[in-house]
Amino acid sequence: MSSTNGVSARFVQSLWVGSCALVLVAWAAAPAHADLTADDVARLEARAARVTIKRDTFGVAHVYGPTDADVIFGLTYARAEDEFVRMDQAVLGMSGRAAEGLGNDGLGTDYLVRAFEIPSLAQHEYANRMTPEARALADAAADALNYYVHLHPDEQPLVFEQYEPWHFVAASYGMHIATLTFLDQTIQTEDIVRQLTPSLEQSPSEPTDGSNMWAIGPSRTESGNAMLFINPHIPIHELYEAHACSEEGLNVSGGMAYGAGILPVVGFNAHLGWSLTVNYPDVVDAYSEVFDHETDRLKYKYGDEYRDAVEWTETVRLLDQAGEFQDLEITFRKTHHGPILAQRDDGTTLSVRIANVENGGLFEQWYRMAKAETLDGFKQAIGNGALLFHNMMCADDQGNIYYVYNSAMPKRDEQFDWTRPLDGSDPATDWQGYHTLDELPSVLNPSSGWMQNCNSSPYTTTVDADNPKRDEFPSYVAVRDGDDARVDMSHNTLGRDEPFTLDALEDAGFGTYAWQGERLLNTLFDAYDAAAASESPRAEKLADLVAELKQWDRTLALDSVASSVFMLWMEASLERRYRGLAEGDDLILGTLEDVRNGLEAKWGTWQVPWGEINRLQRPPVERMNRGFQLAASAFSDDDSSLPFLGGSPYAGIAFCGLSRPSALQYITSGADGLKHRYAVHGHSYVAVVEFTDNGPRARSIIPFGTSRHSDSPHYLDQAPLYARGEMKPVWFTPEDVAAHLERAYKPGQE
Repeated sequence: MSSTNGVSARFVQSLWVGSCALVLVAWAAAPAHADLTADDVARLEARAARVTIKRDTFGVAHVYGPTDADVIFGLTYARAEDEFVRMDQAVLGMSGRAAEGLGNDGLGTDYLVRAFEIPSLAQHEYANRMTPEARALADAAADALNYYVHLHPDEQPLVFEQYEPWHFVAASYGMHIATLTFLDQTIQTEDIVRQLTPSLEQSPSEPTDGSNMWAIGPSRTESGNAMLFINPHIPIHELYEAHACSEEGLNVSGGMAYGAGILPVVGFNAHLGWSLTVNYPDVVDAYSEVFDHETDRLKYKYGDEYRDAVEWTETVRLLDQAGEFQDLEITFRKTHHGPILAQRDDGTTLSVRIANVENGGLFEQWYRMAKAETLDGFKQAIGNGALLFHNMMCADDQGNIYYVYNSAMPKRDEQFDWTRPLDGSDPATDWQGYHTLDELPSVLNPSSGWMQNCNSSPYTTTVDADNPKRDEFPSYVAVRDGDDARVDMSHNTLGRDEPFTLDALEDAGFGTYAWQGERLLNTLFDAYDAAAASESPRAEKLADLVAELKQWDRTLALDSVASSVFMLWMEASLERRYRGLAEGDDLILGTLEDVRNGLEAKWGTWQVPWGEINRLQRPPVERMNRGFQLAASAFSDDDSSLPFLGGSPYAGIAFCGLSRPSALQYITSGADGLKHRYAVHGHSYVAVVEFTDNGPRARSIIPFGTSRHSDSPHYLDQAPLYARGEMKPVWFTPEDVAAHLERAYKPGQE
């Protein structure tokens, strides 16, 4: 998803948007949430009376009710108890009013949301395109947050006077806006993303990881049941876990994130489960438009004729640093391809088209996925391309395992280079509809008995014979999805001779063997041996570190000094190479010197165990920014923390945890700065699920706890398990929930 950090009013004004005018207005605070009428309160109290929230001993909400909509009402209310502020921000983000509550932090997002007309699309989808069942879920979510705010006057929305159902539909369009980051990788000199909102681009000094997912078929499990490993890698403070169960058939448990959505986006029901990893399909294109008509500035060239662009003006309200509002009037323009977002030096303009934004449908797709009882039903649920990117993997109680390179993939003329801006005046560059699900790379029940995806190519999903064949798909399909150390790790892990149990799958998912360790260390040892042969003083200084690494078993351990030396050296070397800061011996041996010097400056010795350096800490809310990623400044060595076992996936380690500050910053900051590094991104909602004839058996973990309130017993109760790479049981049946019940209550009676 896109971030909303650091976009200034001056920056947005510099965009090519026609005209802007700032008008200072008199009010100095956001409108208060409008209280409910007596009739509304009576209606919501009756609705709440039909719902029961049961909290298990880890605080996870299990919500029961007669209808699917009632359960969504209860789940949304329960989640608001745990993270209302985050939910409010998430709903606000795609409403087009983020700057009204977040100031400059929300201005860039508002520009994009308004340019692509997300509020109008969401309102139209809610009123005209959704089934009555899905519409009832949006109604229930709005009811729940309005009821929660009514009962908790100390917790108020940033902007909304009332939550409306379409707000939750609009939130599902965040995936569409996120695809603008794909342009960062494909459009080189005309980089719309960097012109438009720097917050969308990844820092070149801090490469990110991805996600892992595995499915194992009956032939490779001891029980003869299919199993699924769910392991999205996202910022670790953004997770939520819940279980919704209605008498109409909704019965789903899983992970939610970023305060968004009304149902789990990864998880399982009584019959099947699914996971996601980000893929990079070409679902967004830029078009060079030519406005050269002699008398009408809104006419643009298309074929042998001209078409009329559409122009409109909207007012974006901005909360400034003084707490007052400014009204920013922005004029937008769009062609039939999409909104114009940038102007090139030669006078032409760039419009952007995002796949399937005109159809939406993701809000309802999550619901259909959650209710699917068979693999065919699951395929039907995802077949409309509403989730326009993400690999998907599914396992079920019939023993099926399935992977698809899911995307809303446009059909294109292969004569063009779709990685560059297209000639918008050439009708042949227009899309010709979308590929169907069965036209995308997929794997079903491979003979190997296993499949994996780690944000990787669909063509290496399993062993060679069962993989999709590259030459069977158009040239523009899956061209940017490559493999990294996690694919090698997954192939080695899943290709083992021993059959899997649920315990073994859990252990594998939190494995800390560095599958790339031998290869990476051999480059270091070769460089060291050459330096030693020449009697280099550098070699003498590094001899004891190299000796420590040579005896290392290539497995991260909390008490291991070699783990610290290797991980700091590997990560800092990668960052230096990525940024072009060093090469050769200066990269390999110079970085190891910096590891020694940095550790000695901070600790007085280089012999520091991994568990001392690598830590898990949940920062207080006042030190957390409003974006998704946490900076090193959010953490404090003076606050309590736990030894954290995970590490960088670039070493081929399963248990992923990227930490701040970066390794290079850490080893070059001397005695200044943080003494520890703190996990910020990686294993998030993690689950292993076995699909038996008697229902699913599952375990899960999230990094901290279900509540964002520091005074809650469930603020940090999962952290000790997570930090050690362990999981907790998932209680799915009513009997199991009852046996591990902490409390049960009605919404509003907590």
